[in-house]
Amino acid sequence: MLQYDQITAQKMVKLRPELVLAPLLSERFDILDLAKRLEEFGFTGKLRAYSRPLPNIAAIRQEVRAAHPQLDFDIFTLPIDEFRDN
Repeated sequence: MLQYDQITAQKMVKLRPELVLAPLLSERFDILDLAKRLEEFGFTGKLRAYSRPLPNIAAIRQEVRAAHPQLDFDIFTLPIDEFRDN
């Protein structure tokens, strides 16, 4: 598990992840920031975002896929939880 700031080209080469799982939105980054960073480091695997239920997940999915078509991107929702802010 890496924090956003710990994702570097060297770590991506060393770890060679097939899947990256991240919140759709956090205090430090959103999924578009992460997708861009991963793309810069040559990642072409699966990027999955999780989020609380939102009114138009399809529009978000479409926006990320349009901006980063080389990534296999999708979103899934989690039930609202008092211990998780996203």
